Amino acid sequence: MGGFHIKGDPGRYISPTPRRLPFSRTGFIVLLIAALALFAGGTYICASEPAQYANVETALEEFLLATSKGDHTAAYEKLLPGHQGETADEFNARISGDPRYLSFKRLERRRLVRPDPRSNTYLYEGRAVYADGSRREINAEIAQVDGKWLISRIDIR
Repeated sequence: MGGFHIKGDPGRYISPTPRRLPFSRTGFIVLLIAALALFAGGTYICASEPAQYANVETALEEFLLATSKGDHTAAYEKLLPGHQGETADEFNARISGDPRYLSFKRLERRRLVRPDPRSNTYLYEGRAVYADGSRREINAEIAQVDGKWLISRIDIR
């Protein structure tokens, strides 16, 4: 199997020298285990991010739906405490009748990033779509505080 006979001596068979790997079997096994661990860790990180994205978008949608329905108390509860230094009454007065907070239908995400992997704050960029089909640009910062997703900044243009 891959060997050859020496000319003139048909009884003598020489097998070729086997090719050696550039590292030992132990090294190969260690390398394989390290690669699998890296893959598994990366898969866990990548799989957990979309779940967080859904939580972030849900918090933002709940806020906008509450304002759209006129439930300003529920919307105010979705804000980080002390948001923009407003009391609940000041918040209600500011958003009442504001077209940016009326007839919200859904979000269209363009970008959602986590600027600092050590924090639970996400930056959302996208569009708010309204019942009449109009769209407005939206930028928001959503943070997880004590297990709840709260809006720390929102800008709808």
